[in-house]
Amino acid sequence: MYCSNCGTQLEENSPLCNSCGTRSDVTQPVSPLAPQQVVYQQQPQQLYSPQPVYYARQPTPPGRGLSIAGMVCGIVGLAFTLISLGFIGLPIAIVGLVLAIIGKKKLNAVGATSGMATAGLVTSIIAVGLSLIVTIACIACVGAIGSCGTTLFSDLINELIYY
Repeated sequence: MYCSNCGTQLEENSPLCNSCGTRSDVTQPVSPLAPQQVVYQQQPQQLYSPQPVYYARQPTPPGRGLSIAGMVCGIVGLAFTLISLGFIGLPIAIVGLVLAIIGKKKLNAVGATSGMATAGLVTSIIAVGLSLIVTIACIACVGAIGSCGTTLFSDLINELIYY
């Protein structure tokens, strides 16, 4: 018997080829002068899960937190204004406006995107405007009721006491 890999003659009952180490149980009788045939065997595929790719966490630019806080304050101020509590929404919206302006300046200084700061700025400006309108309307209504109410209240008391 000859080795199917290198063509060397094998010893009887030898499990491996002494020259190349190929197993002899898969050998076929081959003459040493015959051209060697190259046998390609497919490597078994290893079953493994792909390794996750880790990216370095980008540092948060200064002002990003202020921008988010400004937007949240603007939204909360707008919500309080829309439920007719303009006197509560006004200070919250002013705080949101200040935070959004500071955050936008810091983000622009480092060249980062300032979309969140712009959103906070817009919502805070809308909340301040609406809060002022609602607060002025409430003060006008209370004043109108107060001026009309004194005559109505005194007329009611006079009717109850004297009649």
